[in-house]
Amino acid sequence: MVDGVPVAKIKHGQRVELPVPGGPHELLLKISWCTSRSIRFDAQPADVVEFFCEPGGPASTALPDVLGDPDRYIRLTRVDRVAP
Repeated sequence: MVDGVPVAKIKHGQRVELPVPGGPHELLLKISWCTSRSIRFDAQPADVVEFFCEPGGPASTALPDVLGDPDRYIRLTRVDRVAP
């Protein structure tokens, strides 16, 4: 979800590219009632802003995470690119 609007579906191992206008945005991932924590970012024209998602923890804690803190089920991280 970008800025509270569903914009794409992504599957395991898949990559999704989404154009967004310049300015401030908020990104989060959602599966059923579980989400990642949201990340706020600023996009400039022609910027490429990259994020990586993964499970929020080991499989042994998945059920407690879903029941106790559903916004930790998915981990969303911004990828910082190093200039060449």
